[in-house]
Formats: sequence, C-alpha cells, structure tokens
Amino acid sequence: VDNGNSTDDVTTVNLTASVAQTDLLVDVEGDVDVTLTSAVDVVFDATTGSDFGSLNASTSSGDITIGVTSTALEVTTGSGDDTVSVATAASTAALVLDTGAGTDGVTLGGGTYTGTIAMGDGTDTLTLSADTDLTAATFSGANIIDTGANALTVDDADISGENWVINGAGSVVVADIDQTSIDLSGLTVSGATGFTVNFASARDAT
Repeated sequence: VDNGNSTDDVTTVNLTASVAQTDLLVDVEGDVDVTLTSAVDVVFDATTGSDFGSLNASTSSGDITIGVTSTALEVTTGSGDDTVSVATAASTAALVLDTGAGTDGVTLGGGTYTGTIAMGDGTDTLTLSADTDLTAATFSGANIIDTGANALTVDDADISGENWVINGAGSVVVADIDQTSIDLSGLTVSGATGFTVNFASARDAT
C-alpha cells in the first residue's frame, strides 16, 4: 500500500490473518493506521514498525510480536501473549502502548519516555535494555521488572502500592516524590545483585 503520493487518501488498512505469520511485512507509506484481526500468532517483520502510523490489534487473540519505532508510536494488542520491543528513538515522542490481556512482554530501548504504557491483565514483564526514565509517562500493569544492569526512573505514584518482582543488578530511582508516604510492601527483589531503591535528592520542594 503506497500512500506517499499527494493525491492518495488511504488512512486505514484492515488485515485479517487466518494462518500464522512468522515474518509479516506491512509495507505502507504515509500516516496509515493498520487494524489487525487475528486468532493466530503474528510476528511482524523487523522493519514494519517504521512504516505505518499505528497498529490496532485489540480484537486479536493470537500472540502479536512487533517492534515500535519513532514512527509507529501507537500500538494496541489483544488477549494473546504479546511481545513489543520499543526502540530508543520512540522516546522522542509520546508513546501510546496497550498490550491488553495475556502474558505480555515489553522491552524498552532506553531514554526518557512520555505518553502511556499500559500492560493490562495477566503476568506481564517489563525489560530494560538501557537506562529508562518513565517519570513523564503514565505506566501501569507490569508484574515483573527485569532491569538487567540498568536504572529505571519512576515517580512515586508509579511505584507506590505496586506488586513488582524485580530481577537484575540495576536500580530503581524514585523521582518527583510529592506523597507523604510511599508503599513499597509489594516489591519483591528476586535474584538481584546490588539492587537499590534510590530516593536521593528526589524530594519535591513543595
């Protein structure tokens, strides 16, 4: 689908997958929104996430695997066990990510993210491949945080009262503290070496 000419008016492409896809290439140009309905597993080609404006697979029950780049910043998956990798370049604009139900995994490439990362129902894992700052984003739904050797920076509202199992040798930095108390009783540090929760110099002056 070539939407690159000035006279073209293609805004949405609707896809239905009836056979499992291991390397699906959606080659579109321009700001095209892709809607996918699939009861089978779909793995997108590595370049697909750079070609369209958004992916809506909210009605899909198959497992969806896709990479998110600085172009495709809106991704919604369905009830399958979905895997989403977010490139560092995607931190330059507002990310809208909703993985829905299922046992989902999101890998962040590092940087300072804005927008929304919602990981829905199910046992979901957030993995860091570099230092990541989510203080300017709305972040919810993760059950397992795999930091590797990297730092995850969140604000107090993101971490207070959450039930996270934290793996890795990295750290969680709590910034923008403006609550009188923070509930960390739901945090479980599992297999971490040198893991820290860092509140240093984070207290909001107000």
